[in-house]
Amino acid sequence: MEKKRLDFLDIAKGIGIILVLYSHSCGFPIFGNAVVAFYMPLFFFVSGYVYKAGRTPAENIKRKLKQLLIPYAGYTAFLYAEYLLLGYLKHELTRESVIMPLLGAIYSRGALYADMSRENVYFLLISNGPMWFITAMAAACVIFYLLVDRFLRDRKTRIVITGILVAITAVFTYCPYLLPWSLDTASASALFMLAGAWLGNAGYYSDEKKQYPFVLVLLATLVYCLITQVAEPINLSIRDYGYDGILGAMWFLAAAMAGIIIFLWLCRYIEKYKWTKIFIIVGKHTYSIMALHIFLVKYLNKAYYLFHMTFEFDRSSGWYWLYWTILFAVIIVVCIGVDRMIAWIKNRFKMR
Repeated sequence: MEKKRLDFLDIAKGIGIILVLYSHSCGFPIFGNAVVAFYMPLFFFVSGYVYKAGRTPAENIKRKLKQLLIPYAGYTAFLYAEYLLLGYLKHELTRESVIMPLLGAIYSRGALYADMSRENVYFLLISNGPMWFITAMAAACVIFYLLVDRFLRDRKTRIVITGILVAITAVFTYCPYLLPWSLDTASASALFMLAGAWLGNAGYYSDEKKQYPFVLVLLATLVYCLITQVAEPINLSIRDYGYDGILGAMWFLAAAMAGIIIFLWLCRYIEKYKWTKIFIIVGKHTYSIMALHIFLVKYLNKAYYLFHMTFEFDRSSGWYWLYWTILFAVIIVVCIGVDRMIAWIKNRFKMR
C-alpha cells in the first residue's frame, strides 16, 4: 500500500482518538452530535480499508484476535491490580467488589440493559470503560474476515451481504439487553469494515482516482451537521442510534458512513502539511490511549488538587480548554512511552 494512504489514515486515527479523549472528559462546545455520529465507526472503517487479500479467513481471524485480545488481557490485569490495591488501602474490598470487575471485563460492555433510564447492572468499573471497543472490534473482525472476500467479488454479493447486515442491525435495536462483546452491534461494525475494504480495494482516496472534491465535501458537511443536530446523541457503545427502531439503525449507518467519508477526504487533503505529522504519530498509538486514558485522567486530575489549584474553570473560558488540551498532550506522551517500553520488552525477550 502506498505510504501517502497510510499517512492520511494515521491522521484520521490520530484525530479520532483525540476526539475520544474530549468526548470522555469534557465534551464538545459545538456540534457534539455530529462528532460522535462517526468517530467510533471510523476506526472500524479504517481497519477494513487496509485489508489485503492473501490469508485464509481462519488465519486472519487468529492473527487479529491475538493482536486485540492479548493486550486487552494485559491492560485489564494492570487496571484490575490498581483497583484492588486502592480498595485494599481504603478497606473497601468486598466479595462483590472483587468479582464484579472481572465479570465486567469478561462481558466487556458498559451495562446490561440498553435502557439507561431503568435500574441497571453496570460493568467496566475499573477505569476500563472505553475497552468495550476492543472486544467489539474482535467480534466485528470475525464477521468481516468471513465475508470480505465474497463482498469484494461482485456487486450482487455486496448488495445481498449489505442487506443482511442492515437487517440484523435493525432487529437488534429491539433487544432489551446489551450483549457481551457488542455482539448486538457487530453487524453494523462489520459493515463499516466491509465498506472500508471495498473503497480501499478501489483506491477511492488515491491520487490516480480523484482530486480533492472541495465543494462537494463542504456541501456534504453542512448537510451532515444539520441532520445530526436534529437527532438524539449517538452512542455506539450502548447501541443508541439517535432514533428508535429500524429507521434509527438505518439512519445511523447512513449518517456515520457519510461522516466517515467526508472526514477522510479532509484528512486526505491536510496530509500534505507538515504539522499533521503530530496526528500521524498519535494515530500509531491509539490502542494504548484507548485503554489507559481514563486511568490517566483520574490521576492527572488529582494532581490538579495536589497543587492547591482550587479555582473552577468555566466551559466558556479558554483556560478550561487549555487545561484539558495540556492534559491530553500529557496522556498521549505517556501512552507513547508505554508502547515503546512494551516494544523494548518484547524485543529484549524475543516475544512475538
